[in-house]
Amino acid sequence: MHLRLLVAASLLGMLTLNEAIAQPGWVLQNPLTTRSQLNSVHYVDAQTGWAVGEDGIILKTTDGGTSWQPQNSTITNDLEAVHFVNAQTGWAVGTSFSSAEPQAPILKTSDGGASWTLQSGQEAHRLWSVHFVDVQIGWAVGVDQELKGIIIRTMDGGSTWSVQLSEDPGQFFSVFFIDAQVGWVVGHQSGIGAKGVILKTTDGGATWSPQTSGTNLRLMSVHFVDAQTGWAVGYFGTILKTTDGGTTWETQTSGTTDDLEAVHFVDDLNGWAVGKDFGQLGGIFHTTDGGTTWMRQTSGSSSFVLSLLAVQFLDASTGWAVGERGLVLKTTDGGATWTNLSSVTLAHLNTVFFLDARTG
Repeated sequence: MHLRLLVAASLLGMLTLNEAIAQPGWVLQNPLTTRSQLNSVHYVDAQTGWAVGEDGIILKTTDGGTSWQPQNSTITNDLEAVHFVNAQTGWAVGTSFSSAEPQAPILKTSDGGASWTLQSGQEAHRLWSVHFVDVQIGWAVGVDQELKGIIIRTMDGGSTWSVQLSEDPGQFFSVFFIDAQVGWVVGHQSGIGAKGVILKTTDGGATWSPQTSGTNLRLMSVHFVDAQTGWAVGYFGTILKTTDGGTTWETQTSGTTDDLEAVHFVDDLNGWAVGKDFGQLGGIFHTTDGGTTWMRQTSGSSSFVLSLLAVQFLDASTGWAVGERGLVLKTTDGGATWTNLSSVTLAHLNTVFFLDARTG
């Protein structure tokens, strides 16, 4: 079965390649698999990166994605996110199978992914996001077995994890820290009084304080450029900005009703948000004035309607966006034009991250 899927995927890849060549700047990559959905990708530089997805799949590239090699995760759980602090040390988080297996998997590598060690996810059922500030200190967020939003932290590189917060009802979708003390989590509280959730900590997560988001919509991603200035994005084109560390958040006009899945800024002026764009390869929105104005960028046309689920830039020129059906886009001119670096997969790619000391 897997062989037939791989052959079918290769044929689809060749068809997609022909379409891509017909459009300026489209190039394909091949991660060697289509049997599993790819949920996250993280590069530590322009050449070295990892992708994770369903059935415990982990792939690595050392040539910018031209070729991918499978790595042995030792598990078959779905993996939702991956984050590396350097070329050797990284973590991947995912989903437990059922209530019979209450702890979400956390995997760690200290040798660039040559080997992965299973760590305990405590009470989490699904972990959507993971973020480390160094080789010892990190956080993961998601939802527990009782459908409460959950935040867990490690102070020893993942050897042990402790629950910092469990909030009912809701889910946490994204976590971002400026340093070992100051960080934010965003998500959604469902049911009566539904709202977009923003939490902040100034003591490494020992305590979390709610911030007023001003929206009842789901918030999917948060990113800060310093301790004061940050953005959160979510459903129905929601973009929020703060310049006082989150004490107040102002709504920015995105000019779209697309569901926005991810946001990334390289400084206090230049940023991008991505999400759905019906009839296109995915919505890409760019600002050069800190979000006062947002402009839609063209990612190209396709016979498929795809969503972009993550975006990451190294500087104001070079960045990547990833999404459904293995879609990988790259730009070297700030998004004026995008190159399709196809992964030759129909699976979803939910996250991209390229390590850059200036942006964390």
